Amino acid sequence: MKPSVQKIITKLAKEKVELGLAENVERKYNKIKNDADSLSMIIRKAAQDIDEVSDKAKNIIREIDNTDKDVKKLTQAADDLGVGLPSGAEVAVRQLQVYKNDLKQLTSKASKASNDLFSLLG
Repeated sequence: MKPSVQKIITKLAKEKVELGLAENVERKYNKIKNDADSLSMIIRKAAQDIDEVSDKAKNIIREIDNTDKDVKKLTQAADDLGVGLPSGAEVAVRQLQVYKNDLKQLTSKASKASNDLFSLLG
C-alpha cells in the first residue's frame, strides 16, 4: 500500500473512533438528562403534594374555627346550669384545640418544605 493510502485509512479510522465517541457521549447525555428531568418531576410532585396537605389542613382549621360558637354556647349552657360538660364533649373541646395547634404547625412546616423543594427547581 502506498503511504498516502495508508495515511488516509489511518485518518478515516481515527475519525470513525472519534465519531463513535461523540455518539456515545450524546447517548450518555440524553440518558442523564432524562434521569435528571425525572428527578425534577418527582420533586415538583412532592412539593405539590405537600401544598395539597397544607390546603387540607387549613380547611380543617377553618372547620375547627367554625365550631367555636357552638363550643362557647355549650360551655355557657353548662355553666348556667352549674354542671360540667359531658365527658365526651369535654374531650372533644380539648382535642379540637390540640388538632388546631398541630395543624397550624403542620401548615407552617409544610409551607417551608414546599418552598424549599420548589427552590431546588430553579
